Amino acid sequence: MAMAISTEIYHLQPLPRYASEKPYTMRYVPEDEIPVSNVVREKHVISVKDMRPIIDTFTLDQNGFMVLNLPSKMAYEDYESHEEITNTYLPELESILSAQFPGSTVDFVSYLVMTSIDML
Repeated sequence: MAMAISTEIYHLQPLPRYASEKPYTMRYVPEDEIPVSNVVREKHVISVKDMRPIIDTFTLDQNGFMVLNLPSKMAYEDYESHEEITNTYLPELESILSAQFPGSTVDFVSYLVMTSIDML
């Protein structure tokens, strides 16, 4: 049996105001008196288990997700480079998704590169 660890995760708090006001967080400081975010999160303690021993049992149809192995030419530090992501990672990702879902079109609308500064 896989070992589990306990950790914390934050979810959007279900506030009544979100029925008429979309939760948002801006990536810049707005002018005027508009707050950068109206999001209120609540902490939940969860148990996380290693899914590697049973990874092949998850299917998109049954579980709503699946796990694919994506061998990449990318190095760890390359994931901070928009050029490397665009020229290397996205074509690799498109290739594996096209093989998994033949006849489908893969279109990357956007992506976000998070740095340690973004997480502060």
